[in-house]
Amino acid sequence: MGLGIGAGLGGLGTATRASVGVFTPSHRSAEFFGLWGLVYKMAGVIGLPVFGAIRSRLGSVSSLTILTLFFVIGMVLLWLLVNLRRGVETAEAAEKLAPADAVDLSDLAAASASGLPMNLETDQPNSDIPHHGKNTPD
Repeated sequence: MGLGIGAGLGGLGTATRASVGVFTPSHRSAEFFGLWGLVYKMAGVIGLPVFGAIRSRLGSVSSLTILTLFFVIGMVLLWLLVNLRRGVETAEAAEKLAPADAVDLSDLAAASASGLPMNLETDQPNSDIPHHGKNTPD
């Protein structure tokens, strides 16, 4: 039973990260992934001591059975409560309603890699500002 739980936990982080990515409007990805990271880490911080306390009181077999029940209950709740199609549609609708000044992080990363300073009002490289980037002569 423990081997099955361990094998299932291996892909859990990847699966949840992918799910968050599907449900996230691109202009709010930092917020969504920040919350996901916090919850994911807190589950480890809280889950290990709770599992250890249960194991010390009930033994290995009973604690693994309880852990398996938590996974089954979680899977059933996700299956019943999470509507994948609606989540994707909501994320796409939020992208369409995004304010015009929403920052696209991929544009900022590309401009940063080019060594050009950014104009934060237009989210475009600002060639009016003198700079000493790696792609320009001093």
